[in-house]
Amino acid sequence: MSSSHTINIQALLENHRAQAYSDIAAYTLLIEAKACGKQLYDHFLNLGEEIDLIWSTPWNAGKILYYATKYTPHFWMVYFFSITGSRH
Repeated sequence: MSSSHTINIQALLENHRAQAYSDIAAYTLLIEAKACGKQLYDHFLNLGEEIDLIWSTPWNAGKILYYATKYTPHFWMVYFFSITGSRH
């Protein structure tokens, strides 16, 4: 094979690899967006019960743990979503 054919094959492989990585990034972004939407939907469904059962109680360890487990993942999802979204 001549060197021009080798260079063309290498360029094609690099373009294919770049496209594959771009497709993976797009799917990842879609999955992250779906996860954020699902979490928000869950919060709106349970907001009435949360207001009645959690907001009206005094602060204690259980309430702190509830808020930590309920809302901390949202901050992480927004953070990772913003990092991934800024690449496109």
